[in-house]
Amino acid sequence: MKTSNLPKNAMRTRLTFLIIGAAIIGLALILFFTILIGLNTIPSDRAMATTNQQFTTGSFVVDLGITPQTNSNALKPYGMVWDLITNHNVPVYWVINPFKLADGEDFSYQGNSYKGGSFIIDTGDIDSTVTATIASWTAQGVVGTYITSNITVPVYTKLIYWPNILIDILSGNQAIIQAYFTNAGIDSTGYSLGTPTDATTCFDIWVNPHGDPEWSTHGPLYNFVTYHKGFIWSQCHAVSMLEDVVEPVAPFRQLNYLTTTGLRCWKTTGSPACGPSPFDEGHAKSPTSPFTHYFPGTPVMQFMGKAQGALNSNGSEKWFIPLTGGAWRGT
Repeated sequence: MKTSNLPKNAMRTRLTFLIIGAAIIGLALILFFTILIGLNTIPSDRAMATTNQQFTTGSFVVDLGITPQTNSNALKPYGMVWDLITNHNVPVYWVINPFKLADGEDFSYQGNSYKGGSFIIDTGDIDSTVTATIASWTAQGVVGTYITSNITVPVYTKLIYWPNILIDILSGNQAIIQAYFTNAGIDSTGYSLGTPTDATTCFDIWVNPHGDPEWSTHGPLYNFVTYHKGFIWSQCHAVSMLEDVVEPVAPFRQLNYLTTTGLRCWKTTGSPACGPSPFDEGHAKSPTSPFTHYFPGTPVMQFMGKAQGALNSNGSEKWFIPLTGGAWRGT
């Protein structure tokens, strides 16, 4: 059994996050890792409270605002965070300007505009071992610098633990998710593999890749989210399938944590239904532009550019629509 470091008693409501598409490179991975560390720090009211904090000469600043974003400059930094926290017990500060616009600046230093939610390692936590660790990651493409003068920046949170992650194996698509970790430089100690019955309080996040959840297999996720206050990360048409999972006998509980009644079927209108009425309502496969990106100052939106390249290029379901008469939950 793994011991969780997640302070769940500090969370007043349950949050469920999703990502769509089956791409294994680029923005989909960046979104994945921002969600992994972001969901463990976001407050229940989703308000962005930051503290202006000074970092002195010798601190290391990671630049996540490099474009174009690649595995090396945008994913490896998350591998470095994992390495520093889990293997060296070194905290990492996450800097986010809560008032910025999309692709906006978090702070500037010596003429460089830092964006995308920068990470900072305080000089007081850097010794020869940490210096060598940082060097190993910059050799893999992480972009950063040791500051030579003091800076004051808006710190969103101090990251001191890596979430305990459980990846679904029932669908047989766990390799999709494992590739995310591999591309970020995180080995198999950064996650576990299992089934929904393994989703106990020992874990913080259940990761559901492309698949077809049913109550008989995924019913345990109801308690995992509702009572244990765990999180779900879902992908491709597993999102709508999971939202429409209903217990076949009383009290007929449903896994609709995103919507009030459920999501339309991922299959196009006229195709075989995903389930009995009302879950037989389908939608077109591809969404219609233009798209609007909201909340650029929140943790899960710390990426550069537009999201639709990661969401619409692949996968059997590229967008999600509540059932007619239903709605997205206000929470």
